[in-house]
Amino acid sequence: MSDNITSSMQFNEAPQIHRDKGVIGWVSFTIFDAFRLSGVVVKENRQGVVSLTYPANQKEEKLYHWVRPINNHTRLKVEEEILGAIGYAKHQMKEEDTEEDEPMEQDSEIIHD
Repeated sequence: MSDNITSSMQFNEAPQIHRDKGVIGWVSFTIFDAFRLSGVVVKENRQGVVSLTYPANQKEEKLYHWVRPINNHTRLKVEEEILGAIGYAKHQMKEEDTEEDEPMEQDSEIIHD
């Protein structure tokens, strides 16, 4: 059994008009051979850090993600796998990445049935 979280990755390179704004392309991949994620943006910020941005809706300047990693450890593992598969070295660590097991900030209240 593989230690990878992701599999079946497909990458579509962005046209130059989007690359000029830092978008490298879009990636789709499977998580734990059970869920398919599509429309994940691969982008490079002004400091040269390449990362993944997950689909979200924006309302009143707040983003509401459809799906995203539950903590920094998982986010870094997925980014390492995906970015490595498309030819990018492990991205630069940002200071907040040191708290690997901290949960990601919630978009909205979670309602349990």
